[in-house]
Amino acid sequence: MVDAGTQEVLVPMRRPVIAGIAIGAATVLVAGTIAGVVAYQSATSKLPHSAPAPLTATQLADYQHVVESWPYPFAPGDAVPKSPPPLSGNPPSPQSDRAFISFFYQCSWVNEVIGGRASARSTALISLRAWNDLPVSVSSADNSDGAWKATILLPAENGNLKPLEDYFKTCKAYQSYRTKPGTGIVVNKPLPNPLATPSATPGAIPTSSPSKRASVGTDMVGKYHVEIPVDNGPENYATGTVTLDSAGHPAAYVVASGDVIDYIADRFGFFSPSGEGFDYLNTINQVRRGGYPWTIYAGDTLNLSAYTILNVGSIDGKVLNEAPPDPMPAQR
Repeated sequence: MVDAGTQEVLVPMRRPVIAGIAIGAATVLVAGTIAGVVAYQSATSKLPHSAPAPLTATQLADYQHVVESWPYPFAPGDAVPKSPPPLSGNPPSPQSDRAFISFFYQCSWVNEVIGGRASARSTALISLRAWNDLPVSVSSADNSDGAWKATILLPAENGNLKPLEDYFKTCKAYQSYRTKPGTGIVVNKPLPNPLATPSATPGAIPTSSPSKRASVGTDMVGKYHVEIPVDNGPENYATGTVTLDSAGHPAAYVVASGDVIDYIADRFGFFSPSGEGFDYLNTINQVRRGGYPWTIYAGDTLNLSAYTILNVGSIDGKVLNEAPPDPMPAQR
């Protein structure tokens, strides 16, 4: 068994727990439901702001690292708090920090589009398009189906700001916690490059070449047909090491620092915008890693085979013992 590390890496599964609640696969936004889009702002706006426990030095350092590693600057005049906001009674984590910074950035530039100078609108829209393509936004916002881009961003790029103005009503966490340079942390990075190649700001599915899909067999695991993974090879955000079974199929994956679960799923042919690929991956890992929501850590072992559910998998150096799926194929 791999000795898992303690470094948390980019964004867990597509149903993360942010600020102490499980975020589902659809949230009411802008005068209706945008299927497939999860809004951190809408979820956290209803949370009680209870008195937080004192931050540890590690929690503060983790938060500052997440802010400083954000790839693009916020809109002019905006800065984030110097410490993670107390969005719930749960202690902050790199996962919740990253989600907060992601949506703070998004709302910062939404505010710039609808309230800033018209001459700067193109820069704001480029910054929002860059947000739409970031792995952290794809994973934590369940944004890979393109609904936010199609229903909010594209109308704004075409001159219709009404959907964006309605969407800004969900930015309550941003409005509560925004601060000014000098009193908060500023990200001193270049603005997004609108001419950058897709690899500079990748989306959920790598664009270099189509990924081979896992093959589907006749055995069942839970409600799913067993899928035999195929390794499409290392790529950005999925650079960990693979162990093969006796038939030469991928059987286990050791998470590398910087990995993103979307890209891991795509590397082995499990990715699907509907989320079924993640549900299958969750099913074959639930015994030793637990169910949703997932956080992945550098050094974690992910099980890739329905035939090794009981003996492959770890999370943050631990092996759990949860209930197995029913039915479950004969284990090797």
